[in-house]
Amino acid sequence: MKEKVIRCLEFNELNKEQKKTVLDNYRYINVEDFSLVIDEASYKKPIEDAGFNDPKLHWDLSCCQGSGASFDCDSIDVSKALKDWNYHHKKWIIKYLNNSL
Repeated sequence: MKEKVIRCLEFNELNKEQKKTVLDNYRYINVEDFSLVIDEASYKKPIEDAGFNDPKLHWDLSCCQGSGASFDCDSIDVSKALKDWNYHHKKWIIKYLNNSL
């Protein structure tokens, strides 16, 4: 097996021309213009169907760690949220959650 050695340099070790090339290639890495059409209704319906009432979607698509989509909601319909959950204590959990929310 042939090995390949790659030497990595820190930015301050590059010459002026290399620095310019790096900056030109990566300057807009997190702010690159792209078109994204989000059909919010198509995302809200499955969330509502899962028992989350009046979900509000939040989008952070800057490509940074932790970015993405999330939601919060006004309330949870526990029976609906757990309808497909196959667990023998389900009725007790639903009753407990409904009384504590």
